[in-house]
Amino acid sequence: ATQTVTVTDTTPPSITAPTAASAEQASADGTAVELAGPTVSDVCDADVEVGNDAPGVFPLGDTVVAWTATDDSGNAATAEQTVTVVDTTPPELTLTVPAPTIPATSAKALVLAARVTDVRDICDADPDVVITVTSNEPIKGRGGKSPDWMVVRNGSVWEIWVRAESSGPSTDRIYTITATATDSSGRSTRATGVVTVPDPRGKKK
Repeated sequence: ATQTVTVTDTTPPSITAPTAASAEQASADGTAVELAGPTVSDVCDADVEVGNDAPGVFPLGDTVVAWTATDDSGNAATAEQTVTVVDTTPPELTLTVPAPTIPATSAKALVLAARVTDVRDICDADPDVVITVTSNEPIKGRGGKSPDWMVVRNGSVWEIWVRAESSGPSTDRIYTITATATDSSGRSTRATGVVTVPDPRGKKK
């Protein structure tokens, strides 16, 4: 008499995913992250097949990567790893004041005082730009013209125009211009410039 003894393998491999990984955002298109491999073992198969569903590049934020271990009997087990891409890099911008003092031919006319250019960010294609202007004189100079400054955007360039007229005893209108760029991750960069625009009419009498 004979007896058939069949040994089967229905036990899936053991798999432990790598620890969570993080990386700084490299570009708006995504970030390549090198992942360590999982820890695997199997009761029968010494060379367990391992794969994952990781994308070629990772987007900003959290991505869950599923690791799968499959033995030569077709038994499979999975484990998950979280990959986090962060953005801690603020935008860039350039605030240019052509000269510390800009003469005006007319007190009521607006003169170009500054430009904001080169606004860029590794993640955000169009960072939010806020420009504020303050003056050592009250709003509206003695001529009563308003506004005393104006911001004009021409594509990727912001122009800041200011008025020369003053309302106090000084003949100099001093403006402080601040430009702030904020990306979609809330990171900000700020630049400040000061420009003096003398009132061509001289000191108020």
